[in-house]
Amino acid sequence: MIIIGICLILVIITEFIFQKFNIFLTYGLFALVFVLTFVVQFCSAMVDSIEKYLFEYNHLNSFLCLLLEGLFGFILSFIHGLFNNPLDDIKIFKQNNSTSDFSILILLLILYLILSGLKNSFRVTTTKIYSPMTTTFLDYILNPFYMIYHFSFGDDFLSNGYRNYAYFSINLIISIIISFFGFVFNEFIILFCCKLEKDTHQQIVKRSMVEEEILKLYEIDIEEDTQT
Repeated sequence: MIIIGICLILVIITEFIFQKFNIFLTYGLFALVFVLTFVVQFCSAMVDSIEKYLFEYNHLNSFLCLLLEGLFGFILSFIHGLFNNPLDDIKIFKQNNSTSDFSILILLLILYLILSGLKNSFRVTTTKIYSPMTTTFLDYILNPFYMIYHFSFGDDFLSNGYRNYAYFSINLIISIIISFFGFVFNEFIILFCCKLEKDTHQQIVKRSMVEEEILKLYEIDIEEDTQT
């Protein structure tokens, strides 16, 4: 966790170093974006932790919890729609595009709803069986691949209109390090150095088995002494 925290700090530093600031993107605005990003991630972590508590101690059905979350989200979306109707954007799209394009849009929206439901089902199931940390790790393990894709085909990691290879390489290496130690933290990889294996589930089970055997031998010795 310490190494992952250091890597996250390095990511923030590199963003401020390589980012081009001007009257449209000031240091204050850029810092505000980071603060809001941290707030969003913190709230997401709180939701996962609360879900784990409800699953473990209140024995709440994970899909019932997901249903209640979806209902609450629908209410918020409905309230937002009263002030900013999303159907207006769809109508504008329909007027400015062909019928086939509009049909594709509707199909993609339906596909998005289905995939979102599957993703959230996978999320709550993973949180219930494993932990919120595992759920978050599975979301962020693909970050190196996202970076490579956006660098190759998107408009990310640009400097003065050109791809900045140093900016991309530093972030890619940091992302790989974070992913690797995410494996370590979630015990998918166990490092037998610096006592990193001490508190893993595998080693705790081994120690408990050894202690159990020692306790049995101790009880046998006591019984023999008592008989004699």
